[in-house]
Amino acid sequence: MFFNIFIVFIIVYFLIFIHEFGHYLAAKRNGVKVEEFSIGFPPRLISFKKGGTKFSFALLPLGGYVKLHGDTADDSSSKLIKSKSFVYKTPWQKIKILLAGVFMNFLVYLVLMTAAFSFGVPKLIQSYDQFVNEINTDQIQVSPGLEIDSLVKGSDAESQITLDSSIELIDGKYLVDSNLEFDDISALREFGIKFKNFIELPVLNILSDSQLFQKNDLILSVNSNNFSSYQDFLTNLNDPKDNVYLSVMNPKTQEIRDIQLGSVVSEFTVLDVYKDSSAMSAGVKKGFTLTAVNNVDVNQIQNFSKFVQDLDQDSIIYSFNDLTKNSLNLSITPDSKGITGMVLNPIYNSIDLNSTFYLDSLVYTINDIADVKLPFFSAFLTSFKDGFSMSWTIMKSFVETIFSFFTSFEVSKDVGGPVAVFKMSYDYVSIGGTQLMQFIALISLTLAAINILPIPVLDGGRIMIVLWEAILGKPVSRKYVNLLTLVSFGLLMFFILIVTIFDIIRL
Repeated sequence: MFFNIFIVFIIVYFLIFIHEFGHYLAAKRNGVKVEEFSIGFPPRLISFKKGGTKFSFALLPLGGYVKLHGDTADDSSSKLIKSKSFVYKTPWQKIKILLAGVFMNFLVYLVLMTAAFSFGVPKLIQSYDQFVNEINTDQIQVSPGLEIDSLVKGSDAESQITLDSSIELIDGKYLVDSNLEFDDISALREFGIKFKNFIELPVLNILSDSQLFQKNDLILSVNSNNFSSYQDFLTNLNDPKDNVYLSVMNPKTQEIRDIQLGSVVSEFTVLDVYKDSSAMSAGVKKGFTLTAVNNVDVNQIQNFSKFVQDLDQDSIIYSFNDLTKNSLNLSITPDSKGITGMVLNPIYNSIDLNSTFYLDSLVYTINDIADVKLPFFSAFLTSFKDGFSMSWTIMKSFVETIFSFFTSFEVSKDVGGPVAVFKMSYDYVSIGGTQLMQFIALISLTLAAINILPIPVLDGGRIMIVLWEAILGKPVSRKYVNLLTLVSFGLLMFFILIVTIFDIIRL
């Protein structure tokens, strides 16, 4: 345990060190004197001076800095040595120095990910749709339901159940061994159950009994393909094959069966009509089936709301079959978002099937993720390409999280701070191997992506100031820069503090 914690400290120290070392090297190469090179927060462990630079290493690996000569000094400073001062360097030299930390973190990511791909590492999933696609191509093996990984020592779970206990989802409740009832997964965790990795995937919940289905049966896949949305389900369903195969599970018995269908025809049925809506005013009633919009067959319309918006008409002709199956054309005025006030759901009919259903979700246990092993050059190119796409995703997610926090004071459960990173690092140190390499690479990439953001206290913000000064042809007021830096630092530290508190609560 203590060895693993020590390794975690070494990893975090290394990532901070390599970032600041990038600034240090770039400064030295561009003739800027480095007054101090500091890693960590107090208490200080060691401090010494060499080559005119004071080197300091402190206990808590929560950050670091490189103090450059002339970085914040005024032109009138009597101690300022212009030839070794950051402030008197060209804009390009300043940008190289400021960008060097980000570059070093990206370089660490690139080296480690290239090595991980070369040795073989579980595929990195960057989106939900990709996850579904990997399942459909057998790169990820999953099975419906939750599986117990371990029981918390001293918990109620350890005294009442075993690792072989069954967990069933029935009528929205989780039943353990058919007699212990829980409202949700978080309640199961509080009970003391630790689960194997899992994910929620879309399924279709049957609304009523029919010839082949029982009420609450779940359609898991079409032609052996999982789906991520209604549209995805439609695409799979309309795949031109002689027959359609549905994988269906009964949630009570957990039995999975395959159903073979003949040709499938879909009808968009009106499930509800909102009061005082334009659809109700036009005479639309529950049970009508929509066949066309402005003479375009509904089965040819992929995004219904977008299609209606693009028509950009005050009045649109909707063609229905009424309750007696008679054709009916009604003129309806949608709002600016293409909404008319009627709730449409597809009903799928075949020789064997006549049922209605809605999009639901089911928890699946992740059993195995196939390793990706690439030749060295392919590993390098894949890492390089993925690095840029993931950096954009990280930056976008960070900005959205900060905006959400300061506008609604909400912190998503998916957001982690220093404590969460430390815990994840500890877990990956325990796993070791290429997965640890991959994790360190992603943390390094995250540091690079966040630091390049145009926030004054970060490298990206300082680069923006340098560019602005180059455009103006004169330095920005140092008082103004210091104020921006102080405010942004305070807000960032406040955000990290709140996230850390949530991290501790979730432990």
